[in-house]
Amino acid sequence: MADPSEDLYEYCCKEANSCPEGYKKIFKQEDLLRYCQDADSKALNDVKDVEKLMPLVARMSKQFLIITLKTGSGSQWTVRPRKVANEVRQLGKDERMVFEVVEGAQEEGVWIRMIKNRTGIKDGHSLDKLVAKLQRQKLIKSVKNVKAMNQKTYILSHLAPSETITGGSFYDAGVLDETLVEEVGNIIIFHVRMVSWFDPPREKVKRPKRVASPIEILDDDQEGASRPTKKRKTGTGAAVKSNDIEDMGATSRERERLRRKARSQLAYTRGHEYPTASSIHKFIISANVLRAAKSASLTVDEVQKVINILVWDEKLEPISGGYRTARGVKYKEPGVEEDEAVTAESKRGNGLTEAPCGRCPVIDICGNGGPVNAGNCPYFTEWLVGKPTATATSASATA
Repeated sequence: MADPSEDLYEYCCKEANSCPEGYKKIFKQEDLLRYCQDADSKALNDVKDVEKLMPLVARMSKQFLIITLKTGSGSQWTVRPRKVANEVRQLGKDERMVFEVVEGAQEEGVWIRMIKNRTGIKDGHSLDKLVAKLQRQKLIKSVKNVKAMNQKTYILSHLAPSETITGGSFYDAGVLDETLVEEVGNIIIFHVRMVSWFDPPREKVKRPKRVASPIEILDDDQEGASRPTKKRKTGTGAAVKSNDIEDMGATSRERERLRRKARSQLAYTRGHEYPTASSIHKFIISANVLRAAKSASLTVDEVQKVINILVWDEKLEPISGGYRTARGVKYKEPGVEEDEAVTAESKRGNGLTEAPCGRCPVIDICGNGGPVNAGNCPYFTEWLVGKPTATATSASATA
């Protein structure tokens, strides 16, 4: 006759393997009782209350197949892999104490000093031997902790360390991959620009005409020479030396101004949905711009951390839901320094950022021919005059 506790254990293992938590999944009394009623085993169908359930749980606990957790709401359990349970049954008292301390830390891991304090084993040499034996039996393993690279952190062999230990996708062998962080940041800026702004129709940039110098400049050794000087013809017909200072093009500041004008973009109209951390994460994954391993491990929280860095660097601007902004992304090409005049101008803002439309309570019904439009808007009057008008006050009360 089959042991009903074995059927119950197999059910727990199946449930653990089919959920994201894995062997960290917690089972409550009602979970086990519900399975007993739904099982195909007549022996389990007879388990209808806690009094009949607890002997099965005690049998599994004696075989080290489950771990009992004491909580304020009662007892709960997690399941061990059968192979691990067989190994634990053969451990000595001290070895089992060390194993249970590591097991209790789960994927967060535990340092050797914490094992020493919790087990009460004062002899460091003896403790090292116990830990080494558990490692040889592949019950526990040591991993690098980004918070303390010189300290070994121990976790169960069948568990993966948490992001607190590994640092997440942006760490390789405990070392921060700054290149990857920068690469993800550039991808985020590119995506946000593409979905937050649109390019206006291209205009031909008029560059300043080159003014030819009417003076022909000769070197000292050429003065008085009978042979003609090598000259270059310009559009006006004047002959000048090719290195004439008057023939130079626009200055670097002028060229930068023209480039900035050429790459300026326009904001979308109201109702446009701006990117979120979740949508940016989906774009990065679907674009296949990262290595497969990094792309698979990258999380929304990690993308949000890079977004926060870009916000602090004033490369992105956060906006709340439903709010329209005319200054979504502050873009500056890497290596391009802005002059003080341009920086001061950007800090002052412009008419679009100072106008009341962005915080207007009736913006959804504003438009040509509508009940509210630019021609009869009282908020513009209030904004231009600098103080509330009677019309604006009554309009606010109505809105």
